[in-house]
Amino acid sequence: MKRFLCIIFLYVFVASCKPGIPDDVIDPDDMALVLNDIHIVDGYITTVRPDSSKIVASSLYRGIYKKFHIDSAKFYKSMDYYYKNPAIMDVIYKQVNA
Repeated sequence: MKRFLCIIFLYVFVASCKPGIPDDVIDPDDMALVLNDIHIVDGYITTVRPDSSKIVASSLYRGIYKKFHIDSAKFYKSMDYYYKNPAIMDVIYKQVNA
């Protein structure tokens, strides 16, 4: 009986350890807000002269990173994670499009 209970306990323990979103990845709700701002900036950059668009884009992206207390490395790491998990990315973009 003890062996059976140990097996049940072990099964419950392993089943409860579902992999979640890593700590170094932006939360999906926050990522939706970040992407919303990123896409607004991307749209604006298309209206800027090509010779100055890189400078303007860099400045605006830094402003977004500062607003959300992240850096470009965390943003790109989060994008990479969500690209590998398209179901979560789909939920994020449903929030962006709402």
